[in-house]
Amino acid sequence: MPLTDTACRSAKPKTNAYKVSDGGGLHMLVETNGSRLWRQAYRFDGKQKLIALGAYPMSLAEPRNARDANKALLAKGVDPSAQRKLDRTAARLARTNTFRIIADELVAKFEVEGDDPKTLKKKK
Repeated sequence: MPLTDTACRSAKPKTNAYKVSDGGGLHMLVETNGSRLWRQAYRFDGKQKLIALGAYPMSLAEPRNARDANKALLAKGVDPSAQRKLDRTAARLARTNTFRIIADELVAKFEVEGDDPKTLKKKK
């Protein structure tokens, strides 16, 4: 039976952390400190895995949409956790100006006269 917002709000902390299931591997983990976290359990390459989807003060639609997106990735044979790491790495690289990028731009802007790299001449 799918969770309702009322059931999510009324999930109170206990002495041990516990799960409240929504279906399709999606569940809310209620911690002893009162935090309510969305998690999805899935199987990839014969191994049980768990992926975090966020904290509770979000609508029920968001973790369910994330679950469906993860299931679509699994159907294509892609590990959702590994894909998330690749996406984060690509975004971080796109945001940063690395030394290599700046150096390549500088080399493209100037040309070396002769064999001495100290004699740079701006390209026209």
